[in-house]
Amino acid sequence: MRELLERFPADSKLPPEVTLASDLGVSRNTLREALEELRVRGLVVRRWGIGTFMAKRPEQIEYTLSDLVSVETLLTAAGRVCRIVEQPHGKVPADDEVATALHVPRKSEVWKTDRLYFADEIPVVWVHEFLPALLDGVSIDPQGVGDDIQAYFAQQLGIPLSHADAYLEPLVPDERISELLDVDSSTLVVRTWQTIYTVRGHTAVYAVATFRPDILHIKFQRRPPVL
Repeated sequence: MRELLERFPADSKLPPEVTLASDLGVSRNTLREALEELRVRGLVVRRWGIGTFMAKRPEQIEYTLSDLVSVETLLTAAGRVCRIVEQPHGKVPADDEVATALHVPRKSEVWKTDRLYFADEIPVVWVHEFLPALLDGVSIDPQGVGDDIQAYFAQQLGIPLSHADAYLEPLVPDERISELLDVDSSTLVVRTWQTIYTVRGHTAVYAVATFRPDILHIKFQRRPPVL
């Protein structure tokens, strides 16, 4: 499926099934199953008597840093089909960076998960997320919560999140990032370090995310100071 999405631009007509199956080196049955899955997910459109076309979608996804939303919500709102490959939450000892960000003792246990987000089967964001084991006297256990951490804190813990501080810089990807995000080692990516706070000003989440800027377009919003 991914090869189909990468080889054919939006609104382009796909070759006949016999030709396409041969080009991709798969059987016609396998191709039909893949095309049907893409149709169900809204990524291809079948026009009776005309052929199969790639669905239209925006070239880039706009990500406004002032919006405190989950990546899944962002991708879905942009009309993309989001898929997440997630390493389940587990406890790890906090290194110096994480301990400083979460305001916990070094080597104390914190929750950690890794997520790789796909938009229309193209990898776009890789996230490391850290949470304290205890916050405002409440034990944190995010196992099975998924992508929407805001809902977990507000609805399950009764601890609403307020705002986030984010820092970002371009970087040359190492071998692992190149492989995960499917980019050339000479292509710049963008990394953000984000600290999310509760309404009481306590640190709830520390996240390090690496983006593909050719797909995820980061936008800043600036407002005049309140007088």
